[in-house]
Parts: sequence; C-alpha cells; structure tokens
Amino acid sequence: MTVYALNRLAKMGVRFLSCDKDLRYLYSRCRISNFNRKIMHTKKLILSSLLIAGGCVSVMAQTAVKGITWNESNPSTLKLVNVDPADMQSQEIKTIVISNKKYIPNSLYHDKKNDAVYFFTDAAHSGTGGINGSFRGQQSMMVVNGTTGEQVRELPFFNSTIMAPFIIGERNQVGFIATEPDFNAYGTNDDDISMVLFDMNTGEIGAKIKLPNLSFNSIHAPFVGEFESRNMFNGGLEKVSTSLSSPCYLTGKEQLVFVAKDVMGINRMFKIDTRLGKLISQRTVSADVLDLAYNSNTGILNALYIEENNGERALKVGVINQTTGAILESLELRTLNSTETTINDGSLEFDADENKLYVVKERGTYEEVFTLTNDLELLGQVTLPSNNKKVDFEFAVKPGEGRELTLDRIIRMYPNPATSDVTISTDNVTRVKHIRVYDQLGQVVRDIDVQSGFQSNTIQVADLISGMYMVEIESDGAETVNKKLIVQ
Repeated sequence: MTVYALNRLAKMGVRFLSCDKDLRYLYSRCRISNFNRKIMHTKKLILSSLLIAGGCVSVMAQTAVKGITWNESNPSTLKLVNVDPADMQSQEIKTIVISNKKYIPNSLYHDKKNDAVYFFTDAAHSGTGGINGSFRGQQSMMVVNGTTGEQVRELPFFNSTIMAPFIIGERNQVGFIATEPDFNAYGTNDDDISMVLFDMNTGEIGAKIKLPNLSFNSIHAPFVGEFESRNMFNGGLEKVSTSLSSPCYLTGKEQLVFVAKDVMGINRMFKIDTRLGKLISQRTVSADVLDLAYNSNTGILNALYIEENNGERALKVGVINQTTGAILESLELRTLNSTETTINDGSLEFDADENKLYVVKERGTYEEVFTLTNDLELLGQVTLPSNNKKVDFEFAVKPGEGRELTLDRIIRMYPNPATSDVTISTDNVTRVKHIRVYDQLGQVVRDIDVQSGFQSNTIQVADLISGMYMVEIESDGAETVNKKLIVQ
C-alpha cells in the first residue's frame, strides 16, 4: 500500500493499527447521513479495493452488547448473545431453556457492574390481549451471568398480572404495571391498576402507585390495538382499543415515564417519582407510543410511536417534551400496512457512548433494525436474515453514568437538510439568545436577536441558495455553538 493511499485514508478519518503477523485492522468512524452519503459511497469503494488488495485486512466492529434471540416457533429456547447493533451479527454465549415459558420482549436489562442479565418470562401458551388475567401467577424474573449464561436466580410473581416489567439498576429495584381482580364501574376489565416497585434484595414492596383512569389487563408492553375484555354487567366479550408503551427510567432524575391510553381513549404520559413513590404528572400525547429512550447526555426523551393521518399509519421516531407531552420533531421510518392492526413489538434503544438510537421492529416474519443519529438522521437499516427470528439487546448503563450537559449536546437543529424553515430547540433550562447564519463566504445571511424566551425558535431559509451554511447559536449564558446546515 502506498504512502499516498495511507495519507488519503488518514484524511478520511481512517486509522491503521499494527499487530503480530503484519495484520492490519481497519477502523472507520465516518457517520453516514443524507448529506455525506455520496462521499461515503466513494470512500467505501476505495476501502473495498484496499481490503481486496491487502488480503488479510479485517474491519473492527463496534463493541458488542448483551442480547437475547429467540424464534417464535420455539419460544422456550432462548440464546444469550453478544450482538453488534451496527450489523446485528451475534455470537452465542449460552442456550437457555425455559420450559413451558417464553421471553417477555423489551424486558432485558444488563447490569454491567455485576455482569448480570435480567429478563422476564411468561407462560408459553399465554397470548396478548387475554381475558381478565389469564396468565396471572405464571410470570417470573430470571437472572443469568452475563459471561457464562448460567442461571443465578428466578423470582416468580403471584396474585397479580404483571405488564411492562422493568429494572432500575441504580436503585436496585424491579417494577411493573400490575392488575389485581376488582370490579369496576366501566363494566369491563380489572380496574385496580398500579405501578409496583420493590427491592430486589429484600423482596419488600417499596411503593404501590395507583394509576387512575386506566382499564386493561393481560397485555404486554408495547401494545397498540384491541383486546377482548369480559363485560361484568352482561358477561359478554367486548373489544377494547388501548395502547401501552414500555416504561423508561430517566437516569439521574429518579423518574419513570410511560404512555398509556385511558378509558376515554386519550393517550397520556405518566411520570412517576421513584424516590417518593408517587405519580407526579399526566400529560396528553397525540400518538400511540411503543417505546421510550432517554438520552442522559442531553436530557432528551425520544419516542417510538405510531401516527395516524387520513387513515394511513406510519412508524416514527420523535422527541417528546417531558413537560407538555408534545412531540416536537420526528422522522418517519416506514408506512404500516393494512395487516398491522395489532402491534405488540417495537423497541427503541439509546447508545450513550456512540450517541445513537436503535429501533427494532418486525416486518412480516422478519425484524428490521434502524440506526439513527441523535438528531434523528437515518444512518442505516439492517434486516435479520432468518424468518421468525427475534432479538432484543440492551446497552448497559452504570449507576450515575452521564456526561456533562454542554450547549452542543442540548441544542437541536431540525430538519437538516432543510427546504423552507429550520427549528432550533432545547429541552433543558437553557434558552437561545442569538442566532447567526453564515454562507460559505463567511457572510452573515441571517442575524436574529431571539426575544421569545421559548425552547423552540424557527427561522426561514426558503429564500437561501441551496448549499451548506454555518449556524452560530448563542445561549443566554453567553456560550456559543456552531452547527452545519444544509439548505436544499
């Protein structure tokens, strides 16, 4: 390989490492976006040629994370794996057989400090949308060693139907939404719905928080669709429309959030203070939410949700305002087809180290994995090759882990590329004070003194010539950050 070629690669952000037997490991951290996709395509051609010419050069993969794979045709056989979210290649650690049970999706938690993997199981014959607690007393939490896959502990649950189970590692708590038998005034299903938190060491209940105006049971989060419920007045079966997202713990805030549809058919975001053990707010949300992911670097809460418009339904990822429940911005991943009426899958994961979002959602008998930037730009898409193969993976979060909230992490600018207007927003207490837009000659084409005091401010760019611009954003604390903007 020539010195010229190595220098060219170095300018592309590629570095080579030397090791025994003169093997060269190629590592690229270039990020694909709509703006640089053509450039990356050219680079890939160059890199591919070098790989072929080099003979014994291999690509360094992203650090693997813990995951569980299973097949719908054999739900009692799980595989604990190390999985690379970038290409979904996995390496098996151990096959775990859970006789007469099946894995509850979105319940995986990896305790990196203690190398423990937690997940929840249910009776293998139970379905989604059952009638009045049909799988009550058949669920359990399992703990396995993250390195060997050997079972460490199994904790069964009795006398309640658990939905949307989760682990709060930094508080050493396990929690879930639970229903217990109770006649209700709506004449449908169990009405005693609570969020239950208890200590994993002692088994003592730390809090039982009543969730008002919710009426459903025997569904697993995420769930969007109809389920059958027994009418207590006439004994007949009724179809009830509902939705329930997987819960999300806000690291550092000691709060838990989830979205559910109430008895009036309104989606609400419930926020719970896990330290005080109380419900602190309910906010209306305009869509059915499947999952939530909290960015501890920026304090931003992302949502994977379904939006309906003129009879068409689309799968989207957006930013949800934690105070108002409003969805501030979004990216459409795909349109749902007419057969996707009941949805009981879909996960959203945040990688704090790479500052990326991952979406896992089935499509027919396959699963698709979408990779996005923190600014909701699509980086890539992978389809799992095996029919009916399912996968869950979890990025480990250490207690108290988080990065300093710099202005660059707090400020968001979207859409980018833009055609008519651009919104600059922050989901923190910081406010934007001044915005300047520079063209490629360094000339100021926009100079805005922001007086609104709002978290979001929109500037018009429709009259600007297509090309790249630099946006200088100044906060009320006199800190400045520069962001690239593409106008189309």
